[in-house]
Amino acid sequence: MPRRYVQQLRFPGNGVSEITGFENQPEGTSVDVQNVRLFPANTGETHAITSSDGLKWNTEFDGRGRGGQRPGLSKHMSTPFNSAYPPPIQNISHITWSKIVDLYGQGHTIINEDSGGNYRLLDKDGVEVGTGGASGSANYIWNLSVWGDDGYGYIASVYQPTTTGAYLQIVKVGANVDVDTTKPTVVKSKDYTTEITIDQSANRPVRGMQQAGDTLYVWVGSVKNAGVDDAIYRIDTMDLSLRDDGPWLTSNNGDIYQSGNSAITTYSNLMTITRGRIGLLVLNNAVSSSVTSGDIAHNATNSTVQSTLVSMANISDGDVACTGGPLNVEPVNIEFTGNLANRNIPIMRAIDGASTPTVVTEVQILTLKGSPTGGNFKLSFTNAADNKQTMAGTLNHNCTAANVESALEGLSNIAATDLTVTGGFNSGTTITVTFGGTLDGTAPSLLAVEANSLTGGTDPEVGVAQVMAGSAVVKTVTPVYQGNKNFNETQQLTYKADSGYIRLILEPQNSLQVLDLHSGDTVAVTELQTFGSTNNYGLGLAADDFGNFYSLVSNSSGTDSFVYAKHDNNGVEVWLETQAGNHKDIVYDFVGDRVVLVGGNCAGTSDSLATINAGTGARLASASPYDDYWNPVTGANYGITIWLEISADPDGGFRLGRNHASYAVAKINSSLEEEWITSSGGVNQRGLSCAGIHALNPAASTATRQTQSLAIAGGTIKEFRVANAFNVQSSEEWVAVTGGDKAFDPHADVIWSAQFNDDVFFAFSTGKKVFDTSAKQLVEWTPSSGSYPVDSDGKYPSLIAVWRNRMVLAGLPGEPHGWFMSKIGDPLNFDYAGTGADSASAGSSAPVGRPADKINAIIPMTDEDILFGCDHTAWLLHGDPESGGRLHLLTDSIGIAYGQGSWCKDPQGNLFVFGSRGGVYQIGAGGGGVNKISSTAVDHRLSNIDLSRNRVHMVWNEREQGLHLFITPLRYDGVSSSSATKNAFWNIAPSRGAPEPTWDYFWDSRTTSWWVDIFANANHQPRCTHIFDGDDPNDRAILLGGYDGCIRKWDASSATDDGTNIDSHVWIGPLSVGQMGGMMIHEVQTVLGGESTSTNLDIFRGDSAEQAYNQSTSAFTESISAGRNGAIRTRAGGRSLYIRLSNTGSGGWTFEDMRCTYSRTSDRFARRSR
Repeated sequence: MPRRYVQQLRFPGNGVSEITGFENQPEGTSVDVQNVRLFPANTGETHAITSSDGLKWNTEFDGRGRGGQRPGLSKHMSTPFNSAYPPPIQNISHITWSKIVDLYGQGHTIINEDSGGNYRLLDKDGVEVGTGGASGSANYIWNLSVWGDDGYGYIASVYQPTTTGAYLQIVKVGANVDVDTTKPTVVKSKDYTTEITIDQSANRPVRGMQQAGDTLYVWVGSVKNAGVDDAIYRIDTMDLSLRDDGPWLTSNNGDIYQSGNSAITTYSNLMTITRGRIGLLVLNNAVSSSVTSGDIAHNATNSTVQSTLVSMANISDGDVACTGGPLNVEPVNIEFTGNLANRNIPIMRAIDGASTPTVVTEVQILTLKGSPTGGNFKLSFTNAADNKQTMAGTLNHNCTAANVESALEGLSNIAATDLTVTGGFNSGTTITVTFGGTLDGTAPSLLAVEANSLTGGTDPEVGVAQVMAGSAVVKTVTPVYQGNKNFNETQQLTYKADSGYIRLILEPQNSLQVLDLHSGDTVAVTELQTFGSTNNYGLGLAADDFGNFYSLVSNSSGTDSFVYAKHDNNGVEVWLETQAGNHKDIVYDFVGDRVVLVGGNCAGTSDSLATINAGTGARLASASPYDDYWNPVTGANYGITIWLEISADPDGGFRLGRNHASYAVAKINSSLEEEWITSSGGVNQRGLSCAGIHALNPAASTATRQTQSLAIAGGTIKEFRVANAFNVQSSEEWVAVTGGDKAFDPHADVIWSAQFNDDVFFAFSTGKKVFDTSAKQLVEWTPSSGSYPVDSDGKYPSLIAVWRNRMVLAGLPGEPHGWFMSKIGDPLNFDYAGTGADSASAGSSAPVGRPADKINAIIPMTDEDILFGCDHTAWLLHGDPESGGRLHLLTDSIGIAYGQGSWCKDPQGNLFVFGSRGGVYQIGAGGGGVNKISSTAVDHRLSNIDLSRNRVHMVWNEREQGLHLFITPLRYDGVSSSSATKNAFWNIAPSRGAPEPTWDYFWDSRTTSWWVDIFANANHQPRCTHIFDGDDPNDRAILLGGYDGCIRKWDASSATDDGTNIDSHVWIGPLSVGQMGGMMIHEVQTVLGGESTSTNLDIFRGDSAEQAYNQSTSAFTESISAGRNGAIRTRAGGRSLYIRLSNTGSGGWTFEDMRCTYSRTSDRFARRSR
């Protein structure tokens, strides 16, 4: 019997790729995907096991990267725009505004009152407004406080009696004080006497705490519950009950790492939350100690590297697998397996070994070709500064090495000791040039042959080639794959040297661990600091609203060393600084956009406080609050040289805390000037918090959020109200707008709009309108000063945007390259004759000028930059056109498709555009480099889109972290929408045809993969799109205006497209054993997600991959269902095979696992099995 093999077949998580031949399908991609994703739709799965208290076991079934059917559509409004024959939706927009009054509680600070669990509440002026605590019991030990963005303060204490029975307590307080008891209003308090028990000897075990939404996340160390060390608990902010039956994440399960030296208590808050990510300061102790390897030579093979690593005390045989190499040829990849599998491993450090590595010297050779008998030539050399020098004289055809060396050293950019020349054309050999001196260990450019005047022979010339590439010593270890519970860590060792040895150090490291807020999965573990032999611990962690983390950590190996750093939302380092001193805490200032450190000798100064540029990490200023500041009570200076804690307030100032019996809490303003200091709460002020950013005490607030949603169809505008929206709408409703009936061009394919203050402005070629929110009516957009742009044919601009508080217009048919801006703050002022810096501006008269190309899109990039996407170029206006702004050409290699739907931005400000000649491009925030992101997958498809017949709509999907590319046909049944048929469409509805079918696309930023979508009901194809970004997750939606007058939303919980089954499939393969012979699949084992509906499995075979894909019928078919399916027996064989999973039913499906058992077959059998 032929030997049988088992192969695991993974879902092609890198999407579709059509850039190679069928036989060479890139790994992880598919030849054909339709309506599927690596991160599929929500499954609706829940845990079947219920605990004794009625709570289900904790897990997240949704959001996993396992593959399956995409999310579907559901109706946002259950009824269409019109009840009878509704026209296509032309525009969707909404207005959001707030009515806000000052709220009590801004700037209030929670501080520790005493050595027990009591706390105090100070107002913004430092006046004590109340005290509270855990029944005054000294057995309650204060640990940490935090203000949530829900308007409440949360205080974590530990009940820690002298014997046994320590546990956690959480108190939720408001910013107001009970007038009868003079204590802060305790909204809720809970003792977790059995749920969260803590080791009796633990020092300040609450490592971190943050609130997000309706959940309080609490990180506790030294947990006493069986089998747990560090754990994160999720607590419902309403009743303070645990959301999970026990901890959400634990260090014992490998979910999180521990916080470092448990004896250290001088930390602040080691947890923060921003942009859907949790940040933790941890000690990555996947290995327990610091160990240095033996020597590794510059030309070591992968087996030598592996055996050297296995000899280390913290790596056992089977813990690593090395590939690649030898090192003098290519890097060695080190995969951690065995005991170190499925976890993040600290990045190893490379240091010099017993023999110091030496640089690699550049060697080039000159070769005489064509057998010349006479003549001469010249050489030139260009140095690293791009300074090119050509020798003055010439070299004969029979020159010697000395001739060449003398001539080259005569160049001004080569020193006398920079090279050695051997060989010689006079002796019939090549000439070898070895670079040394100042060029040793560098990569000089190739010598160039100039003025070739060789004679005789056949096509005589001198060739120059590189024999050895010069290089400085390189000894680096970089991550290839970060390990987690599902994947092994892989690191790459690069070692470039001519000789010598290196050694590798594997050790625990202070690290930033980034978790997904919803699933708890580890996104990244990024090393911050090398191992300290005495102490390793975090001190403080902060975040901004843009998803960045700011960390402060310390280690000690005799002397203390501190690192403060910035990392983005994915844990990628932005900047990192190492300093001595005595740093204690870090905070981000939301008002001043800066980072602030406190402690002693901060950021290389002798001061107790330093401000840091949040963008670059450079020090801005420093101060020593209340050091040389007079104390009116004592008549001497306060003399405070170290602060332990810092918290930002709402005015750009800060609260400071320290460990002292008096003057323990202070305030400084945004200029770092002292404002007040108090002795209230004269104990160790670790864990204080100031209500610095968010409105507090919402129960007493009169702040309300107002929204209005609008839609245009057939030239008429209506308001639509969704049931249970912000206005507590009991049932949905379409509401006529005064002045809105047939107010717009019914023939326009789409109408663009922009919100300015509380009103919505509409731009279209045949008119100009404003929805007046206060009057709730549509009115004419009539300038109060100057004239609205209009051409000689009476046409108006159709492109609109808001930038720098100006209304921006373009797309005027009679002036296609013109742009127009209103006065700053006034969308009704288009007086271009104004003289102020805030006056209206136009490209035809402004100093910056206008693009020499037709403007297709207006794209506000930042407050400083606006991009004009043109037909074959893109122009960036930097700065205000009336205040020294400058218009310059960003690129002339691409243009941008027409319309405000041809672009979108991600939360980080990266811009994505659809090119006027097809393809999708990414432009960095602020007009960075232009990068084509469709070229590796679907570029041919996108290049063939006819933009005269289709409109492009791009929308960023934050939940799925990618962009939708909707291709909207402008025709009905092959008849142009601009023809007379379109008039009949709205007057005699039955004559309407369905829109042309088309493909849509989705680009997933997490995997940079492309996916192909199609709506089975072509009326679902969006005529326009809109992002409605509400506060509640259920209110955040991508809205699609359909051809049938319906507004639908992209719905992660829908398994159909508004009741129409989704036709989904994915092709896995090709499967083959190479060019020699074929293969026979004997058995297929599959596992689908628990809520999957029946899915078809088909096997296609052929003599080649292309032939197998083109088969009209499958060689084998079987239906598989949810869960683990029984072994499917088959004898499908051939040289190439594909497995296709498909579903056309009313339910979704998710992929878990697939394995096939196969054997090799002879070439003849393979042909017979086709």
